[in-house]
Amino acid sequence: QKVHTTKVINNNLDPEWADETCALGVSPDGTGELVISVYDSDGPLTKGDFLGQVVVPATTLLDPLNDGKSLTLDLVAKEGLSKKALKLVQGQLTIKIAPAVAGDVMPPPPSTPAILTDGKTKSGAEDAGLGPGLGPVEPVEP
Repeated sequence: QKVHTTKVINNNLDPEWADETCALGVSPDGTGELVISVYDSDGPLTKGDFLGQVVVPATTLLDPLNDGKSLTLDLVAKEGLSKKALKLVQGQLTIKIAPAVAGDVMPPPPSTPAILTDGKTKSGAEDAGLGPGLGPVEPVEP
């Protein structure tokens, strides 16, 4: 299920979402994963091209060694992409993991960390010949 969509940053092939966060509950037993999908922007009326996704295991989110750290992850393809769509999958996404704090919009269960995007992505979109602007990053919890 979709949990959050970032704003679109136009005319930027290396956008940063420094002011956006998303608090998510994580099962204390470490099962599950967080899937963050990245798209370019083709305008408000159409969904942009899929540029890749990162899959973060819940165990990574729960690991206290990751609290407050930024993780840079390679974008990977999802199943069922055409050969043409596979060529667009490239780049990296940097996320920051931080424990939830009082006042988060979607507080996770007690004593579990949340994932926060720190706003850096390297899409490689320029090499793919994409138009201006990189579209929303969509954290999705399956």
